Amino acid sequence: MATLAESLARDPVRGLIYGPVGSAKTTLIGMMALHEELRPIYIFDFDLRISSLRVRIPKEYWNFIESDPYRDSKVPGESFTLAEYKLSQLDPKKFKTIVIDSGTFMCDAVMYRVLALDGKSSTSTPQTQNYMQQHSLVRDFVSKCCAQRWNFICTAHETIDKDDITGRLFRTISIAGPKLSEKLPGFFNEFWHTEIRQRSGQEPEYVVRCKSDILYSARTSFKSLEQIEPQEKIWGKIVEELKSGVEIKMK
Repeated sequence: MATLAESLARDPVRGLIYGPVGSAKTTLIGMMALHEELRPIYIFDFDLRISSLRVRIPKEYWNFIESDPYRDSKVPGESFTLAEYKLSQLDPKKFKTIVIDSGTFMCDAVMYRVLALDGKSSTSTPQTQNYMQQHSLVRDFVSKCCAQRWNFICTAHETIDKDDITGRLFRTISIAGPKLSEKLPGFFNEFWHTEIRQRSGQEPEYVVRCKSDILYSARTSFKSLEQIEPQEKIWGKIVEELKSGVEIKMK
C-alpha cells in the first residue's frame, strides 16, 4: 500500500492563494515548513517578502525554506528568464513543495520580458499580442510546475471585478492580461482567500476562506476544511486527512 509520501507524490497539493496585502499569504506558505510531509520548500520570491516569515515561523524551521529573489536589476524581464532556468534545475527529489510568491509580480515580470523581446520599453503600453504572449508564457511556467511530483503553491494579490451580466462585484486574483485570472485557477485543486479578522481589544486573527461566499471565490478538495480556517491549523488538518486516507487504504 502507498505511504503518505507516495500518496502526495501521486496527487500533490496544488493551491492558488489570493488576498489583500498584509493578510499573511507568505506566512501561510512558511507554515508548511512545520510539517515534515510538506518540506523542504523552495520559493520563487518575486515579492521579496520572505523576511516576513521570520516573524511567525520558529527559527528551527528556517533551514527547511530556500528561496531566491526575482526582480529585474539590469535588463527588463531578466527575473523571469532566471526563474525559468531555476525551474529547469530544481530537483523534485530534494523539494517537496515549490512556491511562486507572488504570481501577480511574476506576471509583471513576464510582461517586461515580452515587451523587451518586442523591442519596447517596460513602460510601454502592452498591446493585445503582448498580452497573448504573456498569457502563453505564464501558462507554460505554471504547467511545468504542475508536471512535477511536488506540492505547488502560488500566491496572488486581489482585485475587485464585475460580472458583465449581473453587474455583481466580487473579489478575484490580481493578474494582468485578458482572461488569465479566469484560466489560472483551473490549474489548482485548492483556491483560497486569506483574510484578517479584527476584534475589539484583541490581536488580529489571520484566517483562510476555503469555500466561496457571495463576495469571494474559493474551493477546496479536502473534506476536513471548513469554510473558514485559522491559518495556523490548515496545513495540519490537511496532513491529518491525507494520513487518514492512507491508513484506511492500508486496512
